[in-house]
Amino acid sequence: MSLRFALPALLLLGCAAAPETAPAPAPMDGRATLRLGEEARIAGIRVRAARLVEDSRCPANVQCVHAGTVRLTVVLSDGGDAREVVLRADEPQRLGAERWIELSAVCPAPRAPGPIASGDYRFIVSVAEGGPPPPLDFACPRGS
Repeated sequence: MSLRFALPALLLLGCAAAPETAPAPAPMDGRATLRLGEEARIAGIRVRAARLVEDSRCPANVQCVHAGTVRLTVVLSDGGDAREVVLRADEPQRLGAERWIELSAVCPAPRAPGPIASGDYRFIVSVAEGGPPPPLDFACPRGS
């Protein structure tokens, strides 16, 4: 083959499309808002808000020695056996080698006087793969 025909053929081969590769799977991240007793599927895991263990947050109009926290028992299942995990607000927990879960926010914000009725609680639960869920920039709506 002469150089006159070989060079255009090589140029055409260089322009051929590269074989397509499958896109990398998207991380399994997600978030849901739950009431006590409610269940949602978050990033492939069933999460049920089972019990409020503690709500020691300081009401906005009260001066407290410490800010307090919220602890919530959730029931997790991903097709296998269910297990209970106690989540503490803003403290991510490792669920496995690459998966994390966090109680990202709790509404309503406490106000004095008196406790919050159990039916009024809303819990935002986040699940992330590859590392803890990113911080949630969230404030409870007024009046909630």
